[in-house]
Amino acid sequence: MTIINHGSWSRYVPGIWPEGFPSNIMFCKRDSDGIDWYDYIYKGASFAPGSIKVTVEGGLTRAATRDESKLFPQSSVVLEITGDNAEDPQAAFGGLVYDEASNTLSLPRPTVPQSVTPRQARLALLSVGLLDQVEASVNAAGGATKITWEYATEINRRDPMIISIGSSLGLTSDQIDALFLSASEL
Repeated sequence: MTIINHGSWSRYVPGIWPEGFPSNIMFCKRDSDGIDWYDYIYKGASFAPGSIKVTVEGGLTRAATRDESKLFPQSSVVLEITGDNAEDPQAAFGGLVYDEASNTLSLPRPTVPQSVTPRQARLALLSVGLLDQVEASVNAAGGATKITWEYATEINRRDPMIISIGSSLGLTSDQIDALFLSASEL
């Protein structure tokens, strides 16, 4: 699979209205060179036959189709994907994250839940072999930490107790996030 960036596109109003175009049509031009979208897709060989064309807005892929005439790239980057045989381009490429610096597409990072139930937290810790270590850390801390761990009705991701215990176990913020994501699915 190859990703070709066809640039950023912006809406504009032409100084002279093209003959035969309806009065309600919208026009876009590429920011880098001012070429009109309609000229780009209808004159010359701008896209490989059968390739997938994708609009990217705010870093997320929006529309994905094999027919570039179905796209309107206002305030978007247009990508072309060659070497992919997806039957449904929208299902395959819609909602992905586009990193312009590396010219790559990836799944969006899941949203880390801000809280989980104590049961979910303990099961997630048990599944990765950390439950005994966390409980030992809680018992060693005693006081409010022990009361919170034993009686809380929810475990909050940003609770100083979680940050402190995670740090004492050598867990990174990303590892704690992964535990919360895992716990939320239990």
